Amino acid sequence: MVDPVTGLMLHNKINAATEALFHTNTPDGCPDDPIEKQSFLAAHAMLNLIEGNGVRMGRPAVHTGGWQLHLADDRTLTITYPDQTTMTTGPPRRRAA
Repeated sequence: MVDPVTGLMLHNKINAATEALFHTNTPDGCPDDPIEKQSFLAAHAMLNLIEGNGVRMGRPAVHTGGWQLHLADDRTLTITYPDQTTMTTGPPRRRAA
């Protein structure tokens, strides 16, 4: 499990990176629907942060800590922590047109 402080830090980094993507380069395949667009950009922002790319807000904590992420075709995200426990989220309730 992730402690609340680390979880909040990750949440803030994803939000900052999502905001940066929203105002700069929108990745290919981004949906037009505002709600779907936000989810799409958040997923890309998270992947960018894990790969060491994106908004810098202190030291990179996720991609160097042994975390593994898998984004399935249905947009279900599975996180595998260094201790091999997993957490799965999604997919979103709606699909992009």
